[in-house]
Amino acid sequence: MNEILNQYKEELVDDFAASADMRDMSNEEYRFVMVAGGQWEGWLENPYENRAKMQLNHVAAFVRRHHSAYLQNRPAVNYSPSDDATSDADADLLDGLIRRDLQRKGGQASIDTAVWEQKCCGYGVVLLKTEYEDEGGPQNNNQNIVFEEQPCAYSTVVFDAAARRADKSDAMRCNV
Repeated sequence: MNEILNQYKEELVDDFAASADMRDMSNEEYRFVMVAGGQWEGWLENPYENRAKMQLNHVAAFVRRHHSAYLQNRPAVNYSPSDDATSDADADLLDGLIRRDLQRKGGQASIDTAVWEQKCCGYGVVLLKTEYEDEGGPQNNNQNIVFEEQPCAYSTVVFDAAARRADKSDAMRCNV
């Protein structure tokens, strides 16, 4: 058991170290967009010390405008039958289930947060979990999808360092 735990710790440290530069750049980008004076941080900070620094924050205005356009026209999931074994009624049932799960417990808000952070710093995450409908009932095995918000995902979520796809769908592990 200790060998498995030690291997897990080593993999986490390796993954964390491999993505440290990306997390630092995401933090800088987020601060550039959202923090007043963030445009003057880093290498521009010292040469202009004790001088008035003008700030034209067109980036934040564009991001806010783009995000409000997204909020007015959110993409929606629409299931459709792909073969003869699936009917339109099955697709409608899946459409209703995903809408129900998105409306329960702030599912749409968690997606909106992930989209906002992705626009600000290129990194947004939604955690998908399941919960039983009736925890105390041993006969009831029905589960619901729970969408959980993960703010500041660029600093709290560590994917497998070997994952190459932009959406990290090829990652073998993910740590929060």
